[in-house]
Amino acid sequence: MLRAGRLSILAGVAALAAAASRTQAPGPGAPAWAPPPGDPGWVDVRAFGAVGDGRADDTAAFRAAAATGKKLFVPRPPAFYRLTGYVALRSSIRGDGSLPTIRMDGADGDPDQGHARNILVIDGYTGPGLTVRGLRLDGGWDGAGRAGEWSHCVQVTSSRNVTIEENVLERPYGDCVFIGHYAEGSAPAFPPSRIVVRNNTLARPRRCAVAIVSGEGVTVQDNRIVKANDYVAAIGLEPDPLGYQHVDGVAITGNTFDVAPIAFGGGAVSLNDPLGNEAAPRSGNVLVGGNRGRWTPAAGYLRLPGSGGLVGVLPNLAWKNVVARENVLVP
Repeated sequence: MLRAGRLSILAGVAALAAAASRTQAPGPGAPAWAPPPGDPGWVDVRAFGAVGDGRADDTAAFRAAAATGKKLFVPRPPAFYRLTGYVALRSSIRGDGSLPTIRMDGADGDPDQGHARNILVIDGYTGPGLTVRGLRLDGGWDGAGRAGEWSHCVQVTSSRNVTIEENVLERPYGDCVFIGHYAEGSAPAFPPSRIVVRNNTLARPRRCAVAIVSGEGVTVQDNRIVKANDYVAAIGLEPDPLGYQHVDGVAITGNTFDVAPIAFGGGAVSLNDPLGNEAAPRSGNVLVGGNRGRWTPAAGYLRLPGSGGLVGVLPNLAWKNVVARENVLVP
């Protein structure tokens, strides 16, 4: 059941209030920052051999730094940090205020749906808080390749208490931010929860700026979202037909959109719970409010009333308690 009326959902009112006082998107000129000298809770990726000249492969250095379990400090490189594989985070990572660039080399979309070409992977984190802040993550998609769609700037699976803020995430073959879980394997698998994506620039993905295939209590707030192609959506809430994935308690508020027309009349924000997922809990409790920008309104048969054409709902399994309000389409 869909409706555009009153709804009490996780973080709904608070998110709209925060949208009114949004901060500026990240960019040049941010204050310089470094951890206090000798702080044992941080490690500098250069101490593990990261070079950042755009030629050396810095993958092993980043992985060794992350394996310490300490927070990672990423200073401004001479050119950019070049990765050829993913880095699995166990704690927070932060740039020095200059938006240091980490670029994936050889991105091919991982057609086998692995995560070899993701930049940062957060899997199984359940601590008090992990933050990705102040980085430019360049996924390396050339705007034309179609080999796959599984290389993300940041992948969050089976984790809690993760914040992704004040970054520039651009050109992933897949999504700027992917949020979800899969039950196969021996590790505990559960929907991510208390995930916040705020005050980022999310630009030119092949798939989505933010894709949520499963999650509970997800906030997407005050981001600048640029999508130049028609594939999938700018923000996709899209469980797979596996019988257990669901999306519940999502607030999409205060974002600025610049989105090309989506294929088949889809919405820039798309909700799709596909046939075949009947065994999962029903998805819903979604607020889309206080967003503005440019998008092509979703086709009439998909369009959610009250969303300004921003939201399209595919006619598969029904969503419960979806509210859209105060979204402004700018001519």
